[in-house]
Amino acid sequence: MPLPVFRKEYRAQFLPGSADPAGAALTAVLASCKACCEALIADQKLMTAGLFAYQDMLFAYVESLGDELPPGQIFADLEGLLCDWPGVDGFRKWVPMTPAFYHAIPQDDVDWSRDIPLDKCRGRLAFLKPDKVFDYAHSHKALTDAGELTGDKFLFISLNENILFNYGEGRLIITNIQRDPESFEKKTGRPRFVGELPPHKPTPEQQMKSPFQTWPDGQNFNYIDTLLIVSRGR
Repeated sequence: MPLPVFRKEYRAQFLPGSADPAGAALTAVLASCKACCEALIADQKLMTAGLFAYQDMLFAYVESLGDELPPGQIFADLEGLLCDWPGVDGFRKWVPMTPAFYHAIPQDDVDWSRDIPLDKCRGRLAFLKPDKVFDYAHSHKALTDAGELTGDKFLFISLNENILFNYGEGRLIITNIQRDPESFEKKTGRPRFVGELPPHKPTPEQQMKSPFQTWPDGQNFNYIDTLLIVSRGR
């Protein structure tokens, strides 16, 4: 029987000195987290889980099955290396990020199954200009609600403060929320070309208008380190 898929992204912060990927403490904890993920996959409670890091920042991508799994249950052994974050209900280790942009909503685990190699599953990071956060969130919510814009089925971007985390899988499976990729062409009179993105290095005028703080190489989003990625059937 098909199972519902719950897709979430979270942000956490390493305690000082805990983020070294070569450190013995983190290596052991990640091995334990991987074993926990594999057990949850075997129990049909988890489809995909990933951990991605930049400096002391940590991001989690989670696809739960049947019911939504909190990251503390999936990555419980990691929590001793994480800072406390204040919240309405008290301190927590993981902050839920707000979904900001995507091209598909999982229908069930059958719809969401794929065979993309795990080494293609990556995390990217972007930083918005603080005064442009609302503009970005407003415009991208409108695009998502319209459901016509085509793009990669598994791309998922979430927002926390002025930070955008993007999970992706290295190839384009073109769809849209309406599951009618031709709707963009019907509305605009032209197809959307794969890879139709802003220039690699924006002009000064484009940069002034852009909501992004670009990386030194001119990119809006850049890849960050993969600490863990586990997925059903891959």
